[in-house]
Amino acid sequence: MADLVWPPSLPASPLFRVTREQLGEQTLRTSMSAGPDKVRAVQSEGVDTFPLAFVVTPEQAATLRDFFRSTTGGGSLPFQATHPHTGNPVDFRFVTPPIITPLAPRTSNAPRYRAE
Repeated sequence: MADLVWPPSLPASPLFRVTREQLGEQTLRTSMSAGPDKVRAVQSEGVDTFPLAFVVTPEQAATLRDFFRSTTGGGSLPFQATHPHTGNPVDFRFVTPPIITPLAPRTSNAPRYRAE
């Protein structure tokens, strides 16, 4: 398991309507000049991907920025978090930098951001 842990001040559960799981590739497929493709297993486990999104406060957005930039070294280090479908602890790694989008004006009484 990874040494780093998803910050407890950030939401533990993503927005479910945008959470999907893409199972990682485990085979190598080679096109043949005639007949069906040749397919062979190349690894016992693929790397699954999860495009996740959260609604966060300005303080949580700052925590996410710091977690990505400093704690995980710009996304290079894995961290432990809860699997969004099973609830089990698993290792994650950022595939792309988070995108943080305002959902309400900065001057509103309850500014919120979408972090994905």
